[in-house]
Amino acid sequence: FQKATDVGGGGAGYGVSIQGNRQFDNPSKFNLVENCRFLGPYIRHGVLLQYATHNNLVRGNYFENTRLDAIDLHGEDEYLNEITGNEVRDVLTGAGTGVGNTGATHDASGPFNYIHHNTFVNCREGVKVYLGSPDTRIEYNEITGSTVAGGRGIYLLNAPRTVVKGNVIHDNPGSYFSGILLRHDSGTRGSYAGDPKDVRLVENEIYHNGYGIRIEAGENIILENNRVHDNRIQDFYSAVPVIYHKRVDVAVQGEGRVELNPPGGSSPVGSRVTLRAWPAANWRFAHWEGDLSGTNNPDSLLVDDNKSVTAVFVFDPTLDQVTLHTGVVGRGCILLSPPGGVYDRGDTVLVTAVPDSGWKFTGWQGDLSGTEDSLALVMDGDKTVIASFAPRQVFSVAFWITGHGRVEVSPPAQRFYEGTRLTLTAIPDSGWIFTGWGGDLSGTDNPETLVVDSDKAILVHFEQVTAVAGSVAAPRDFRLEQNFPNPFRGATLIRFSVPRRTEVRLELWDLTGRRVKMLAGGIYSPGRYSVRVDSRGLSAGVYFCRLRAGGRHFVRRIVVLK
Repeated sequence: FQKATDVGGGGAGYGVSIQGNRQFDNPSKFNLVENCRFLGPYIRHGVLLQYATHNNLVRGNYFENTRLDAIDLHGEDEYLNEITGNEVRDVLTGAGTGVGNTGATHDASGPFNYIHHNTFVNCREGVKVYLGSPDTRIEYNEITGSTVAGGRGIYLLNAPRTVVKGNVIHDNPGSYFSGILLRHDSGTRGSYAGDPKDVRLVENEIYHNGYGIRIEAGENIILENNRVHDNRIQDFYSAVPVIYHKRVDVAVQGEGRVELNPPGGSSPVGSRVTLRAWPAANWRFAHWEGDLSGTNNPDSLLVDDNKSVTAVFVFDPTLDQVTLHTGVVGRGCILLSPPGGVYDRGDTVLVTAVPDSGWKFTGWQGDLSGTEDSLALVMDGDKTVIASFAPRQVFSVAFWITGHGRVEVSPPAQRFYEGTRLTLTAIPDSGWIFTGWGGDLSGTDNPETLVVDSDKAILVHFEQVTAVAGSVAAPRDFRLEQNFPNPFRGATLIRFSVPRRTEVRLELWDLTGRRVKMLAGGIYSPGRYSVRVDSRGLSAGVYFCRLRAGGRHFVRRIVVLK
């Protein structure tokens, strides 16, 4: 691919573009780009992935002198893509691989993109992750030869839970080149700003650059067994506290397994790790060897350096035990109660599927079936159980406002996983009142709850609170007048007076003490005001109108007829 005829604005000039339809119901997936050559300078991006496309493989390609990121995950929720075995050269104004995009219609990439065993030569950045693109894995890449001033080998901005492991970043002569740089992300279009968080830098080797590892911002940054040496300016700098980890490696002699708590084999220096040996069926735990000894099970170990432990199991033919094997498809885990996986024949085990964040449980395979996330299993023989998980879809919620006011969304975001429960609060501007929801939400409750199960468009209606005509002089005191008519059906008018500038809250409550709706709220200037109240959405009965203003409270009884 070379000599594209149009590399101007608007995203032209791609070599290969793999896209969905901007929705999650029809993404492009399972595509392969392999053994291709992408030759600039008249190519904007060599390979472009965007719009929720997933499970694509970009492998064994050659990229040279593209104008922007050679391999671009273009910032529209693309996830679970694999970038491996590629060679990228001379990308002086972009990254070898970019994850996320600041363009006008783009934002973060999706989770679990895997970038490994690539070679990046003379690139402005080897790999760049930003705008909150989560759970990226960057492993065993070589980054070398960059002549770009201020370049970066691996550049992480708002990149939560990124793992950077086993990369070799060396001999980059560009002035002030940073091997690994973590920095605050200022976001785009008012969103996606943030610091790198929960990032792991593991077993990377960084040498002969300007800087080695440079951490300018971040939270819960973990460093484990990195080799950083012989960089020209500085090997390591961090403006924030970091956490140093060491490994606890476990081997098994005989048949069984060892469970670590905390799991993962990597723990903070100075902490203790608990090791528990679980023998296979008809085997017994005998003892520990290596950096842990004795027969205590479980036992613990102080992590003051890298540790190596062997669990020794011996065969015992007198036991009548069976094994429960478990596996997962997707992202999640299976909890067993009682735990262990080896049971006396006839035992009953409770098996529970727990999805990771952003995933959902879809069903059982093997010796269990159905979609209930927790089931009982009788161990009358060896069993195998597999839990299937699928990514939760991501949807948007758009608001259309009539009048003047805003909507506060909790939890705050622009896109939400399916099943997310939102609390929506309509907040009118001064002199306006909230009158109801429309579109994909109805009623007058405020706040209101919304469960996100598709893209939503919510109408938010505000009406102006009008001052009473002919009121020239400011009132002398606070006052809440009886509504007229009362009782009423259809609509009634409530008048109140404010003698000085103050915060006002006019609310309608029912007999149970539940606030039914906010009638008016905000900072009001001195004057006399009237509010029209519609009976739509109100049941027949007695209500109370309460005015709070200037530190005083007033209540009037209101009767609604049907």
